Amino acid sequence: MAKAIAIVLPESPHRLCTWHIFQNATKHLGSVFHRFPQFKLDFSRCIYEFEIEIDFLEAWEKMLDEYNLRGNSWLEDLFKEKYKWAMVYGRHTFCANLRSTQRSETFNSLMRKYLNSRLHPMHFFEQFDRLIEDRRHEELQADFRSINSTPTLFVPCPILKQASAHYTMDIFFLFQEEWQMFHAIEIHHVMDEGDQSEFKAIDHIKKGEKTIYLNNVNQQRWSKEAKSGDVVDNHGFVIQENPHISTTQRYMDLCHNFIKIASRVEGHETTYLIARDMQGYYHR
Repeated sequence: MAKAIAIVLPESPHRLCTWHIFQNATKHLGSVFHRFPQFKLDFSRCIYEFEIEIDFLEAWEKMLDEYNLRGNSWLEDLFKEKYKWAMVYGRHTFCANLRSTQRSETFNSLMRKYLNSRLHPMHFFEQFDRLIEDRRHEELQADFRSINSTPTLFVPCPILKQASAHYTMDIFFLFQEEWQMFHAIEIHHVMDEGDQSEFKAIDHIKKGEKTIYLNNVNQQRWSKEAKSGDVVDNHGFVIQENPHISTTQRYMDLCHNFIKIASRVEGHETTYLIARDMQGYYHR
C-alpha cells in the first residue's frame, strides 16, 4: 500500500492507523500490558501527546528502559515508521482529527446491519441499494438542518456569527468548541512570507508549542457550499460525470419529450406527418 500511495498520490501524507497499532501492540506485548497497567498510558502518550520531537524521543527511550523493552524487534520496527504514526510528526498535516481507519470500519459495521453472507445475490444488491438510499436520506436531512436552522452561539460575537453562516451544523459546533479553548492560548506572530503568515500558539494548559499554518485548513469541504462547483483531480482537471449516467439521463429526457410531442400531434394530420417524417433522419 505504501508504494502504491507514493506513486498514485505522491503529495498525500501516508499515516498509519493508530487503532491497529494498539491492536498489534496487545498481541506482541501482551505480557507487558498485563504486568504493568501503566504501560498502556505511557505507550499512548508516545503516540498522541507530544508536540516537540525531543520530548517524544525522551519519552520513548524512558519507556524502553522502564519496561525493559530494549531489543524488542516489534518496537524497533515500529519506531522506524515513527513518522507515520507519532502525532509529533503529523501535526503539520490537516486531517480533521482522523487518526485511524475507524471511519471506514464504522461503515463496515453499518453494512452488517443490512448485509450478511447468506443473502442471495439479488437480495444483496437490493439491500445495498437500500443502505445507500438511507445514507443519502440522512445526508439530505443534515443538509436541510444546516441550511434552515441557526445554531446556538456561545456568545453573539461576529466570528461565531460568520462561522455559523458558513459551516455546516456539526462542523460549526467543533469550531465553536475550539474557539472557546482559544482564550487559554497566546498567539505569537513569527513571520510573513508573501501571502502566508506563520504564528506560534502557546497553550498554557498543556506543555509545549505547536505551529499552525492557516492554509492547512481546507474550509470548502466543511462549508454549506461544499457540494457546489466543480470537482478537480490531483492535476487540477475537472472530473467529468459518469458518462453512462449522462447517457441514461439524456435518454430519459428524450423519451419524456417525445411522449409529449406524440400526445400533441396525434390529433392533427399535418403535425403527425411532420413527426413521422422525422424518422427518416434516424435511418440516415
